[in-house]
Amino acid sequence: MIWIRLFWWMVWRSVISGAACGALFGTILALVLGALFGFMYGAILGLITGIVNGLALVILTRFWFSESPDAPRFRRATVALVVVCTALTSFVVMNEWFGVFDITLITLLPPIIATLVLGLIARRFPAFVENEFWERAHPEKRPPRKAQIVW
Repeated sequence: MIWIRLFWWMVWRSVISGAACGALFGTILALVLGALFGFMYGAILGLITGIVNGLALVILTRFWFSESPDAPRFRRATVALVVVCTALTSFVVMNEWFGVFDITLITLLPPIIATLVLGLIARRFPAFVENEFWERAHPEKRPPRKAQIVW
């Protein structure tokens, strides 16, 4: 169950950041219509890169750093892995979507933006992993949850 949480941590952050950055980038290109298309394409690009990054981070965490997730080597490895996976995945996806039009601004700038944003987001991943492993080792010290629905 912990691996699914680690996977979804990266996926939903990628989708939200992709939608937000896509809407901002689309607004710069064309005001209303650009924001709508940017939001849509950014969310789809975020979902694709989030799935790739989530799988890569789970594999990295599972096979190499399951003992000590707070090591500085793990922090550097997660950021480097996310940057490389995001750059490659988003560049391939953008070339598939818009490569036939040969528009360099649309095919180069979104992968650069996605790589920078997800690289910054990946810096928080080791702390989340450490917290998840701690809760797994100490289930009795988990704080009680409050009711979500109040009647």
